[in-house]
Amino acid sequence: MISEDILQDAVHALKEGHPVVFPTETVYGIGIAASKKKHSGMIYDLKGREETKPLSLHIGDLDLLNGSQIYFPRVNYFLMHRFWPGPLTLVIKKRSGEKMGYRFPSHKIFRRLVEMLGEPVLATSANKSGQAPALSLAKAREYFGEAVSVYLEGGTPEFQGASTVLDTSQYPPAWIREGARAKEIRAALEEFEAMGFLKKKILIACSGNTCRSPMAEGWLRKYLQEKGWSDSFEVHSAGTAALAGLPPSQEAIEVMEEEHIDISQKRARLIHRELIQESNIIFVMTAGHKDTILEQVSDAENKVHILDIPDPVGMDREQYRKTFELIRERILKEMTWLLKS
Repeated sequence: MISEDILQDAVHALKEGHPVVFPTETVYGIGIAASKKKHSGMIYDLKGREETKPLSLHIGDLDLLNGSQIYFPRVNYFLMHRFWPGPLTLVIKKRSGEKMGYRFPSHKIFRRLVEMLGEPVLATSANKSGQAPALSLAKAREYFGEAVSVYLEGGTPEFQGASTVLDTSQYPPAWIREGARAKEIRAALEEFEAMGFLKKKILIACSGNTCRSPMAEGWLRKYLQEKGWSDSFEVHSAGTAALAGLPPSQEAIEVMEEEHIDISQKRARLIHRELIQESNIIFVMTAGHKDTILEQVSDAENKVHILDIPDPVGMDREQYRKTFELIRERILKEMTWLLKS
């Protein structure tokens, strides 16, 4: 085991804004203290790496994840539980809209370093850009020499290859790099997908299911996708007096096209008892729609929420635009309880 004195030297260097080379279970890494982000240019210079390629935030404890700053869709919790600490990097969307890679290495020396430092490390693999990551301390020294003042010896990495990288800011997650344990991670994602019945089901209802509810359905699906929450919710729409098979009105299609949302393939369907019963949350446009639903399922009272949106049928596209904006405003106001329900 490495001495505490050498670890203290590494902590001191990091606190001064200097890079340190350290072991992980995949490859050796090079990083700086997260609070010294302004010094990250040194790592790019040492590697000859383009600054458009971001560093990943390496944590040594889950308590170092700032949950108030990042979104946690359900798939993240699932993957963290299965593969952290370990060779999986998750690209997560921050509440600022920025994406960042998060890594929780299992190597005991790295975890002890972060424990002593008291904060995460912004890091990447220890190598020159375009060359193989260092699998030994000797190779890291060959790459960086005396330009790095502290090197932490951690033996030969367990996996001897890069971590797997998944972008979970979207659903399904996008594969950025298939690395260590990729086969197991892929199988776990298939298992997670098979658990889709655990998603909360949102039903949006109007009368004919050709304008208000299709616009709301299309927008809410896109919103949840952008926020990284589409693995937690399914969104559907129906009408209390719908003629099954009718397409959305042309005005509704055009208004949603302005939002880069295609609802043209949506077809109307009549609301029915089973659809009501299997839905966790139901948005309706008027009190009349709620009454119709409760006539079919009397105990659905607590999950039906009235948006109070007038019907734009027969009006021009500008009125449809105003209707959509009102729908978006009303649903956004409900998001706090929606995501906690």
